[in-house]
Amino acid sequence: MTHKTKVKREKLRANAIVVSDFDGTITVTDNTQCVLQKFADKEWMRLDELYEKGMLELVERVKRQYALLRASSEEIVKYAKQLAVLREGFARFVGLCNKKGLPLVVVSVGLDIVVKELLKFFGFEKIRVRVPKTLPTEQGYKVFFPKMHTTLTQNIKEDLVLHNKILGKKVIYLGDGPSDYQAIRRADFRFVVKGSKLEELCVKNGVVHAVFSSFDEVSESLEKYILKLL
Repeated sequence: MTHKTKVKREKLRANAIVVSDFDGTITVTDNTQCVLQKFADKEWMRLDELYEKGMLELVERVKRQYALLRASSEEIVKYAKQLAVLREGFARFVGLCNKKGLPLVVVSVGLDIVVKELLKFFGFEKIRVRVPKTLPTEQGYKVFFPKMHTTLTQNIKEDLVLHNKILGKKVIYLGDGPSDYQAIRRADFRFVVKGSKLEELCVKNGVVHAVFSSFDEVSESLEKYILKLL
């Protein structure tokens, strides 16, 4: 690595960050939803509906849904591995981020055991993850959310974006669901899974974004346009 390349990498590492959702974004499958469908009471679907209608906070929705799970960690992880499909181009995208020195963090309100074990399963265990911690009990899974960096945000996704912006970094955000909406609104560069609920929300509320189906599309945008602006 030349001195010039090293300087560029260090500058990018200090000035920007990629923050990505996991279920439905890095993977095509919504793994946590599949796990709930398999191992939880159908009440989880009603809780989803209440959240999407704005009648239930995200933290409360997650806590109540995971309390409905009736399966061991091993059963859940095994099932998730059978279903999970990695989105095309993700490995190349991670390679590009590493090559350019662009930090990548996965932020999710999905089951920690699913997110972490699937990243490991696909060979990406070194990627930083910010996710609520779960603990199996006789009454389902208890959820412990990470401490928020500020009091100005609604959830850990939005919190991570705002925290990095306060540090002076440009934030590139990728997501697909309603829980990503507050976060992506605050991001500097926004990538939304094509045909997702997040795309509907962004279109409805006039939030400028780019859509993608493959991470190769995101990589192309990074190389052609975004990295030149950072």
